Amino acid sequence: MTTQVAFLFPGQGSQAVGMGADIFEASPAARRIFESADEALGISLSAICFQGPDDVLRETINTQPAIVTVSLALLVTTVCPGGMAAIIGMDAEVLQEICQEATAQSVATLGDVSHPGLGQVSIANFNAPGQIVISGEQRALNLAMEQAKARGAKRIIPLAVSGAFHSPVMQPAAEGLALAINSCEVYDASIPIIGNMHATPLTEAHAIREELTQQIAAPVQWIRTIEYLVNAGVTTFLEIGPGQALTGMVKRIAKGVITLNVSNRTDIEKVVGTIREMGLVVEV
Repeated sequence: MTTQVAFLFPGQGSQAVGMGADIFEASPAARRIFESADEALGISLSAICFQGPDDVLRETINTQPAIVTVSLALLVTTVCPGGMAAIIGMDAEVLQEICQEATAQSVATLGDVSHPGLGQVSIANFNAPGQIVISGEQRALNLAMEQAKARGAKRIIPLAVSGAFHSPVMQPAAEGLALAINSCEVYDASIPIIGNMHATPLTEAHAIREELTQQIAAPVQWIRTIEYLVNAGVTTFLEIGPGQALTGMVKRIAKGVITLNVSNRTDIEKVVGTIREMGLVVEV
């Protein structure tokens, strides 16, 4: 029998100065809820929640949105209870060990582990040597970040994301995603796609469908992806889209390759000129 869950939200009278402050500090997703409320209302509702004073918080014009905001912040952290963090300057083997230790500590404090991601934290993105992203349930993630700092990580950057992507926390979402993908037409690829889960070319529709279904809960093997392409003879990498994050990663993974980036209209002319100088024909 499927378990049915009802969410209950309190009203005026349940407010207290300081409410929501802990989750604001602990969860980027919760922080965004407070920031959105502050922006929408044109006042620092978060400051009223955290610092009061009590007589200001008790005013109905503040109490109602304050309770709603705190409830929503707690909700996003409960329903999607996790986040991600970039760890700079630490070997993957050491970080994997830290994630395993943090998971064991977190799981040990839990009772009934009904969600596959509860207490879990793991490596989510192998971006470049010394630049790895971890992802997981918030408590386990916090433990892993603390241990990484204690064991010499140069920098730890919590990421502004809405969930613990590419980790076991997302497994229920992967199951729902599979239903959506299976209802769509997927065709064989005329140009091979290098899947980030296994760092191998995908051309057949069933393989593409499987990759799309599983990638949300699986780590991104970006280092292996670039290494595969280099071993296959690729010498030029062209990043198309805003920013230059991928270009920077490629430079750290594959020394000596050519990297080009198109993030605006000006870049197009520059890159087309460069490609023509390389002897490649570009139709624009």
